[in-house]
Amino acid sequence: MKGDTCILIAMILLLLSATVPPLWVNRTAKASDGATLTGGIHDYGLDTDGDGLYNYLVVKLEANVYTAGTYCLKVYGLGSEYERVWISTFNRTYLQPGPQNISIRFVGAAIRNAHIKVTKLVDVYLYGENYYLIDYRPELNLTKTYDYTQFDEAATLTGTICDSGVDTDNDGLFNYLNVSVEVNVMDGGLYEVYISGLRNGSYNYVYVYGNAKASLTTGTHWLSIPLDGLRIYASLVTNITIINFISLSLIDEFTYVSYQIDATYNVQLSKSYNYTDFEYFARLTGNIYDEGVDTDSNGLFNYLKVGVEIEVAEESNYAIGVYYLSEDGRNLYVYQTAWPHLNVGTHTVYFEFYGQMLVYNHFSPQSLSGINLFEVNTWTRLDHIDSIQLSRKYDYTLFDAPSEDMQVNFTVYPDGTIALSGLFNYTNMYPPNTGPLMNASLNLSTAGSTTTGSLSGVLILPTDGMFQWPFNSTTVLFKSKIQNGLSNTTLALIMLMPPAASETYPFNTSNFELTGRYDNGMLNFNLFGETKLPTSLRSMLPFNATDITVKADFENGEFAGNITFYLLPFIPGFLDVVVDFDGNQTELRLTDHINITYGNYPPPIGKINSTILEGLLTQLNNTLPGPNGLIANMTDGLIICTQLNTTKTEWPDGNGAEIRYNATLHGNFTMLFAKLLNQMIFGGSHQTEQFTFAILDSVYSSIEKASLMLNYYHELGQASADMAVSCNVAKLWENALERIPPTVPPDYRAQVTALIKILNATAYAIKKFDLDMQYSSNTQKLTLNALSLINSTQLEGDIIPLLPEIAPTEQLRQILEEYLSVKYCNITMYNAIINYANGRADFTATWTLEGDFKAELNHIKRFYIDYWNATNPWHMPWQYRMLNETVIDMNNFSAEFKFGRDWMLLRFNGLIIKPPINPVDNVRFKLWRFFNMTSYDPYEPPREFQKLKVTITGAFNGTHTTLLYAPGSITPPDFVSTDLKTMMWENVSISSLKDLEFRIAYQQVIQYIGTHNVIIFTNSTMSNFNFNPNLPGISFNVSGATGTGFCQIAIQRTLLYANPSEWIVKIDGQTLTYSSNYTVTENDDYVFIVLNYTHSTHRIEIAGTWVISEFNTNTVLIILVTLALMMAILAIHQRKNLAKMKMKCKNITSTFILKITNRRTL
Repeated sequence: MKGDTCILIAMILLLLSATVPPLWVNRTAKASDGATLTGGIHDYGLDTDGDGLYNYLVVKLEANVYTAGTYCLKVYGLGSEYERVWISTFNRTYLQPGPQNISIRFVGAAIRNAHIKVTKLVDVYLYGENYYLIDYRPELNLTKTYDYTQFDEAATLTGTICDSGVDTDNDGLFNYLNVSVEVNVMDGGLYEVYISGLRNGSYNYVYVYGNAKASLTTGTHWLSIPLDGLRIYASLVTNITIINFISLSLIDEFTYVSYQIDATYNVQLSKSYNYTDFEYFARLTGNIYDEGVDTDSNGLFNYLKVGVEIEVAEESNYAIGVYYLSEDGRNLYVYQTAWPHLNVGTHTVYFEFYGQMLVYNHFSPQSLSGINLFEVNTWTRLDHIDSIQLSRKYDYTLFDAPSEDMQVNFTVYPDGTIALSGLFNYTNMYPPNTGPLMNASLNLSTAGSTTTGSLSGVLILPTDGMFQWPFNSTTVLFKSKIQNGLSNTTLALIMLMPPAASETYPFNTSNFELTGRYDNGMLNFNLFGETKLPTSLRSMLPFNATDITVKADFENGEFAGNITFYLLPFIPGFLDVVVDFDGNQTELRLTDHINITYGNYPPPIGKINSTILEGLLTQLNNTLPGPNGLIANMTDGLIICTQLNTTKTEWPDGNGAEIRYNATLHGNFTMLFAKLLNQMIFGGSHQTEQFTFAILDSVYSSIEKASLMLNYYHELGQASADMAVSCNVAKLWENALERIPPTVPPDYRAQVTALIKILNATAYAIKKFDLDMQYSSNTQKLTLNALSLINSTQLEGDIIPLLPEIAPTEQLRQILEEYLSVKYCNITMYNAIINYANGRADFTATWTLEGDFKAELNHIKRFYIDYWNATNPWHMPWQYRMLNETVIDMNNFSAEFKFGRDWMLLRFNGLIIKPPINPVDNVRFKLWRFFNMTSYDPYEPPREFQKLKVTITGAFNGTHTTLLYAPGSITPPDFVSTDLKTMMWENVSISSLKDLEFRIAYQQVIQYIGTHNVIIFTNSTMSNFNFNPNLPGISFNVSGATGTGFCQIAIQRTLLYANPSEWIVKIDGQTLTYSSNYTVTENDDYVFIVLNYTHSTHRIEIAGTWVISEFNTNTVLIILVTLALMMAILAIHQRKNLAKMKMKCKNITSTFILKITNRRTL
């Protein structure tokens, strides 16, 4: 690009860039009715250097614009009568209503390279807002024909190259292949040479590439391109003699679009190269080492350990990846990557493959497949092996199998209430836990209207993968307490940077301190920072050319300041530049002067003299100001340069001039920044743009005072910033309420209003907030301390009425309002502490609730179900509907959770639920829906590697108990208690027990020489139960509606007993016949008597032949044995009186037995 154009850009930047943000970013246009291309066209060749050849083809297309806005004209190609060439260009510009011309230009050198006679434009597109296509023309004829020979060649490849291997470390091997390409430049500019691929005569390719860019002046130049030696070695190609492709491109310095202007194929190198001539850094040797590892000495392997051998020639960071284990032609995807730092020598990198994975997949590996070796710093693949055989086939039965041992206990009460407890013990778990390890416990306890809770435990993060920095170098102490309506929270954090930060900008040379204080709605914060720029930035304009000072102050909506550039050595004739500015939200005023020395400067400045400078000033005055000026065009009409005055005063010696200027920019600066911010964050949506504007406008109006001081010293590369801001946060949200964009749909306006009101309420509820943050590059440490004090009672009272308005629909608003209108309990105390240090977090929390916790819990559950039903009415699982009918009680709940790398333990107790029952009759019911909840899970346990023990127990509520009955449709239980109240199954699914029958029976607890139970299962109403030890027997009344009644009486044998045929059973005094009128069965603990009768009111009496006495049978046996021993001793010592002694003992024993057994004969 030639001097005048570059000077124009330089002047614009000097005048505006310091205070106006990058305006050339693509932005979303305003909504419009569109525009159309009229077909009108004006074209001409533009010769910018006066050599008689065109540098550009300029085309102006006419459009009818109906609504002002931003439009984009894009042309994809040029054509002749029979040919097309794809040279694209575009212009995105702001247009006012009416006929307008949109100008585009094509680089002449690209047309020259295409060897075409240009007669037309091909594929012409006109886009509106958000690049919405509004017009298209497949072709538009130019007003004349342009032969490619009319255009400037700009530069060409001479066809000469120079190549050599470069050994940077003197080890006898090349680090890279350097290829220098000769370029003949006719027009100075920015050029790029690109090389793609090498090969040998057998067409074995080396996939390597490189490029070089440079600003070149007229003449012959060499551009050197290094081709990576690692990639050449990794290709394993020998006799490399040819470069596949070399191209030369001209980069448009205005748009930075690259245009290829010359190219050549199959360029011969000066000599032949082999991959072995280049450094390989590292390579796979093809050797692996494998073994099964048994860590717990149980005779089975826990994992398969495989080592991959690597030969390293250059110390570096490497990545070794393994994709598959293979067995008989099938692969198991096991991708693992190791990231070692290896020095010179032979190394073995080990991988571990979980045995549980092999068992789970029934996979017996024979080989390792898909092994890749990379150099990390350049991410170059150095070597690859498709497959390597293991030393043996590892049958999956040699490894530990995963085990999931589950126990679930259901205690069922007569009203259908269920008390749940369980134990889940997983060992050799697959897949293994790659996340945090945990040991935690939860306890809830309710006494009266007070519920206390606690949660405590330890969480340990892994030391690899994503859990490295910052988790492994951070300490945090977090405390939160709620009491007496106040929430007090503190946070203390210390973070150490990773080792790489000491060599990484900005962490290695930057320091900052941020302090913030919030009190009574006012936020004041100060930020001070300093940094030393790295060499890569210091070498760039303007950091390599000038010191810079920026000073700005803001108060009462007005700002003022200046920007100073000191002694610009990059532009020798440009002395100190001081740009003074002042203004407000709608106007910016700029004043300054600049001294320019005439002369010839390197690209992109070029030649400057009095005539050229005068022309540039005239061009600025003609193009910048006005509603159609460049400023308005670049900002979509948001900002207009309403005034630009320039005065040139020649130096007395004629070697330069002083330029004085003053400019006034008027418009909506807040909207301009909003559009830029919206483009960066949200991609340019029109609705989010309005929101962004409202937020920025609210922030602007809430800032009461601010100051900024920036300094940069280019010789030191040192920069500092000092900023202070005072903001009325309460006013901010009040302003935001007034600035809700009109583009917000009415359905969402209430939501937005409510959200802003919530933020406003929060601002008033926060009584105090302090923040102190510091970072030091010397210590590589970030520290943060924060404190907040919130009136939680005030916050809750202000926010709860607003929350329903957040809901997006009227139905959800009603659901939320109904939920928030009722509160069954309140938190009166909460205390939490989290202590985290380098991957380990110890946490504890305690709280106290006053009120009905059970009611609150079910209130929350109903809200969740109602919300789900409102948002997913077409997909409401029946399990959720059943849950909605279920009462949950966690008043006395406890749980323990432990989570290791390959094991897990979960134990819980005290979960009480009351699901809907499925009645059979008035004394029998099923829990069919509850037990069937898991039936639709395709992974319902128990499956392979799982054990499930289900225990169901009938519970006693003080008057009634629950008996269990398993019909034939249920798998027979593995255990049945003698009282028929407990059944246990091993390895059956819970849903398979859905037909289990629960029977409601009367249970009489008899306190007579101990505690004994009599259980009566009947469809009658029982009353007046009586136990008579003197009978010995029991009696009770039964009554019921007309029909057949039945009784199944279970009597504990330790209380009352008789042989089956010796029981006496009476109804209303009439003795029933055994076997005909009643049946008797028994087990080790109970006697079961079953009888039927016709309903009315009856008295039933049941008598046995034995009743418990004060001494039980075991005591009698002990006494009898003792007496026998006494008799033997006496017999030895008094043989003469043996007969008398026997008779005496016999009489004593008979009398004693009669007294202690209390037998009665009926």
